[in-house]
Amino acid sequence: MTIIRVKTVAEIFDVYRVRYEASVIGQGIPQDLEFDELVGQIYPYLIIRKGQEPVATARLNFASKEYAKIERVAVSPKFQGYGFGRQLIEAAESWILELNYKKIVITSQLSAVEFYRSLGYQIGTVI
Repeated sequence: MTIIRVKTVAEIFDVYRVRYEASVIGQGIPQDLEFDELVGQIYPYLIIRKGQEPVATARLNFASKEYAKIERVAVSPKFQGYGFGRQLIEAAESWILELNYKKIVITSQLSAVEFYRSLGYQIGTVI
């Protein structure tokens, strides 16, 4: 298992592949809602690979000076339940702490609330 801070187009392809499998196919989220990025914007991503296969990804958002956000967390359906989500969040937290942020905000679907609670997060505003 390898955790990568995404830098290449091939890695971005894997990010979108995992998001497509987990969110569009796995959860039925419309593609235009899942893929909200704008062409030309830089988005920091993490990806976990098991061998050469991408299994999990998350987008980080450092736009605020007050907090960092973890967004678009996705684990490929066939790899869910094996701890990849936890490893992904831990890697995101490490990156965020390196940048000296003191607060982390996670945007999530309601179905993932218990997962984040199990990692020690408190539930804030529900939209």
